[in-house]
Amino acid sequence: MEEFIFLSAQEVIDIQRETLPQGAVVDIDKLEGALGRVANHHHYELCDDIFELAAVYLISIAKAHAFADANKRTAFITCASFLQANGQALRESFFLVKLTVMVAEDRVDINQAAFLLRLLADYYYKSVFGDNDDLPADERECLLYNLTVFTITADDGVGELIAVANSLMDDAELDEMANQIVADYRNPV
Repeated sequence: MEEFIFLSAQEVIDIQRETLPQGAVVDIDKLEGALGRVANHHHYELCDDIFELAAVYLISIAKAHAFADANKRTAFITCASFLQANGQALRESFFLVKLTVMVAEDRVDINQAAFLLRLLADYYYKSVFGDNDDLPADERECLLYNLTVFTITADDGVGELIAVANSLMDDAELDEMANQIVADYRNPV
């Protein structure tokens, strides 16, 4: 099994405090439970898929509500930090905010979240074209490039994953919720 760098409870607490200095851990047991779900998924499900493990971080921390505030933000930054620590980078994108909202609203499962993280890390494009940086600057076009490469190289089960990608791109309600999160972050009360 592949060795990964996993984040500790203290590292997640530090992430939360960095994003919301007045924040505090509400329940350390909930946080450790969320992190335990990631470790269990890796060990007992024999999961070596970095994006699937990142999705478990995202979902578990967002759902654990271990913090008084900024649970979604902490979940996303922890997910991105895990990917970064293990050699994968997410492209900056508003779609990441929308993905986090989808997780919080139970609109995606682990496999769907992992798929969207792969799209947003340009995984499919890079798997075919290497680190060639010819992707368009527009985030929607970039996502469509990755989705196209995925559909060309995928074997089966693409319909459900394409539907979840379309929801990420075109759901007006998600846009509204994600825009509100960004506005609240930029203009704290």
